Amino acid sequence: MNILAIETSSPCLSVAAGRLGGRVFEMNFEAGLRHSENLMHAIQHVLKSARLGKHDLDVIAYGRGPGSFTGLRIGLAAVKGLAAALQTKVIGVSSLDLIALQLPEHETEIAVTLDARREALYAAFYQYRANKWQVVKKQALVTYEAWCREVKPQSVIAGDALKSYGSRMKEDLPASVRWAPEKDWYPKAAAIFKWFQIFKRSIPYQSLEDIKPYYLRLSEAEERRRLRRL
Repeated sequence: MNILAIETSSPCLSVAAGRLGGRVFEMNFEAGLRHSENLMHAIQHVLKSARLGKHDLDVIAYGRGPGSFTGLRIGLAAVKGLAAALQTKVIGVSSLDLIALQLPEHETEIAVTLDARREALYAAFYQYRANKWQVVKKQALVTYEAWCREVKPQSVIAGDALKSYGSRMKEDLPASVRWAPEKDWYPKAAAIFKWFQIFKRSIPYQSLEDIKPYYLRLSEAEERRRLRRL
């Protein structure tokens, strides 16, 4: 199965291509949310590295967020355009799931959290048990205080909320909590290949109409418009 994977939900633009079970070629770089300028070049680069043409692709997979509204719109527009032109299968994966999958499998308790702005976090919790990866609590929009109450003492914490909340976390969480390295704070497209290995027998492929992001909340502009209508 030849896969093109695209992740645009964070400032780190990430694209990967390859054959499932084989070598994966990836391109990751800090684009500062200038994804529209770099995405197609990155796609061409990884396909060339993997020696795949666009018509060799069986699946296009993408990170659905939550994350940057602008980045997600750019990524999903590219996915829709490619999928429509190539008539390939499409599947979206939670960007929080991808961060969790990037961590070593010996990390049995994983708390992934992203800064949702406006004093809120995107959060999800995971476990590795008996060589099986599972979601313990699905992604949700929560307050910082509510998230702290859910973190288990032996957890490893990953996600870009460490950048803005890291000092508070170190004061408010148990000393036994550990911190993922900064390279694992953002979702990477290559983790989609690991996701496929876990779920390949039960993947709910999407129609073009179903290609949608996980926003979990209104953007600031949408929230202002909503308040003006009240």
